[in-house]
Amino acid sequence: MNILYATISISLYFIIVLIDIQKCQSQSNIYNNDENKVHFVMETFDQNNEIKERYQLYYNYTTYHFNDYNYYYNLANIKYSVICYYEDIEKSNSEKDILVLWNTSIYEKYHSSIFYANAFPIFYNQIKKKKKK
Repeated sequence: MNILYATISISLYFIIVLIDIQKCQSQSNIYNNDENKVHFVMETFDQNNEIKERYQLYYNYTTYHFNDYNYYYNLANIKYSVICYYEDIEKSNSEKDILVLWNTSIYEKYHSSIFYANAFPIFYNQIKKKKKK
């Protein structure tokens, strides 16, 4: 009975290890996909409409959030931000697809606005697909 139990335990262990290895490989394939290498730029502006900071945003298509989302969630003193595809940043606003996020919460906190930024990469991909047609 103990040998049977040990054999089953070892077999289950190897199955779990194989499943974990497959998960890791599929995760690495997700990040090797060109769509997931696409990154975006977010410029933040203060109360005087002066640019405060420019951030490089990388989107995770598994979690549907930007990497370092918690960092952006905790930004402060932002009136609004503009997000666009990184190759479009130097174009005029009429030439690029952008998302303007007005900070609708208290000026010192940005958490209620950055939540909506996570939808921009999906929106951008849909626009890109329509333009190809």
